[in-house]
Amino acid sequence: MKLAEVLDMTGVGKKTIYRWMDNHPTLKAVDPNSLLGHPFPKPTNRDGRFVVWDDDEVRLWWSANARTIGRHP
Repeated sequence: MKLAEVLDMTGVGKKTIYRWMDNHPTLKAVDPNSLLGHPFPKPTNRDGRFVVWDDDEVRLWWSANARTIGRHP
């Protein structure tokens, strides 16, 4: 999944995605049984000049965290 697809899914900007990779935007405690509260997944690769994320990791993270973040296009 390229950055444009990540931005489209989450409805946020590039800076926000990179901030989310450092820490979760709204929760300070993580749920040990899910991805709730965990930071956004880090990119897995580069495709030329594009940064690439693992599709499944991003979708699973978004499914667990979208409600607490409160953003979706």
